[in-house]
Order: sequence, then structure tokens, then C-alpha cells
Amino acid sequence: MPVRKVRIYGDAVLKKRCKPVSIVTEEERQILEDMVQTMLAFRGVGLAAPQIGISKRLIVVHTGENGIMKLINPRILKKRGSMMGKEGCLSFPGIFADIRRAKEVLVEALNENGMKLKMNAIGIVARIIQHEIDHLDGILINQRMSILDRIKLGGALRKLKRLQASSLS
Repeated sequence: MPVRKVRIYGDAVLKKRCKPVSIVTEEERQILEDMVQTMLAFRGVGLAAPQIGISKRLIVVHTGENGIMKLINPRILKKRGSMMGKEGCLSFPGIFADIRRAKEVLVEALNENGMKLKMNAIGIVARIIQHEIDHLDGILINQRMSILDRIKLGGALRKLKRLQASSLS
């Protein structure tokens, strides 16, 4: 169960829409476990597969007292309410912005055993799930922040992109 490298802003894999998982195999279960270990090592509360370079619809979410959820092919069926709150992202280290999200979501997914589940998430857990599903659709935190925040954080965002580009050479 290795800790994987977290891809940072500028990495092309983060902008791609992920492919659904057709059959849950031991490979997906291993990826999910690696994602949990990576999320915990980096002190995150959620992680999506593209953040470790894998273009599959897999997310893990730390729910606090209820532990960790591993979700395959998650999708939001319903949204209710609205809330504003600070968000960060392991792929955007050191960057935080106010993001508007639904206060409550009804989510359908498969668990790590391939069983279908539906769950209602409220508050911070709803926020995390929405953030991670955005990753699966290639939507990044900078696309959700206000124009003012994008301008304020422009220098930091450019610095992350340069850092990513230099890690490729």
C-alpha cells in the first residue's frame, strides 16, 4: 500500500474526464487503498484517482467520525441548498479559496465490493464529495473560484504550473 505521488496543477491528467469502472477488480481495490494511504499521508480529506495519475472514476473521502468512504463511479443525483466555504486541494498546495457548493447531495456509487449504494451527504462531507467528483470530470478548484480569487491567486497558480512543468524536464 504505497503512498503515491500527488499530481499538481498543470499536469494534463487533472483536466481529463475519467473513464467509468465497468467491473470492480482487485486492481481497483488496490488503487483505492493506495489513495487512502496517500490522502492520509498528505493530510487530506478527499482524493480522486486523477490526482495520483489514474484516469478512473474512483474517489476516497474522509468523513470524520464515520471513517473513510471508497466510492466507485460516484454521481450526484440531487443537490439541495447552497453554502460558501474555504476549499483547498492537494493538487493546489497552499492555495485556498471560497467556493460555493450545494449544502446537501444525494450520491449514487459502487462500494469497493461492487455493490450499489445511495447516500445523503450534508455539510463538509457533501463539499468534499462534490470537489472530488469535479476532479473526475476534469474540473479544478481554480475553475470554481471567483474571478477576484483567480486574480489574487494568479501568481501562486502560475508558480504551481511552472513547478509542474519543471518536474517533467
